[in-house]
Amino acid sequence: MILEVALIDVRPGEESAFAAAYGKAHPIVRSTPGFRSIRMTQGIESPSRFVLLVEWDSVEAHLENFRASERFTQ
Repeated sequence: MILEVALIDVRPGEESAFAAAYGKAHPIVRSTPGFRSIRMTQGIESPSRFVLLVEWDSVEAHLENFRASERFTQ
């Protein structure tokens, strides 16, 4: 299992739009072969910072099945 951790800073005031975009991207990521789980949290002290945690079966699942596919550009 591989854990991808992404710290994402969005422009202040754009947090709701980012959360809505995540809602659209969530099913795309979930449909990727080798996907295990996904979770995103928003900072309390820094509400413009989000932490994305994605578990994959392997590095190849992340890189080849997701990053190198049309799913990533969506």
